[in-house]
Amino acid sequence: MNGALEILNSRFETATRRKAAAEEAIRAAQAELAEAIRQCEIWSAAIKLESRELGVPPKKQSVKTSHLVLDAIRARPDGITALGLFGNLNGAWNGKKTYIYSILKRLRDRGMVEVLDDKYFITEKGRNNKSSEEGED
Repeated sequence: MNGALEILNSRFETATRRKAAAEEAIRAAQAELAEAIRQCEIWSAAIKLESRELGVPPKKQSVKTSHLVLDAIRARPDGITALGLFGNLNGAWNGKKTYIYSILKRLRDRGMVEVLDDKYFITEKGRNNKSSEEGED
C-alpha cells in the first residue's frame, strides 16, 4: 500500500509542477500581449499626430450623396442642370460626374425631382424628404 501512495504522491507533485509551469507560460503570454497592445496604441497615436502635421483632414461623417443632390436642387428653385449640380457639389463630394446622372435618375424614379428643359426641379415629395442623414449612398 505504501508503494501505491508514493506513486500517487509523485504524480500529484508532477501535476502541480506542470500546472505552475503552465500558469507561468500564461502570465508570460499575457504580458507579451499587453506589450503588443501598448505598441499598437503608440503607433496609432503617432500616425494620428503625423496625419495632423501633414495636413490630412480627419475623416468626417459622410452624408448620403442623394441628400447632397436634393439639397443642391432645393437651393435652386429656378432649376439646375446636371452640370451645374456637379459644379455645386464639387466641394462637398469628390465622386465622378457620371454618378450624378444615376442619382438624378433614382430621384426622378422616386418622384423627388422632375426634369424640364434639361433642368432639374424639386417636387413636393422631394421637399418633404428629410435630408442630411448620415451614411453613404
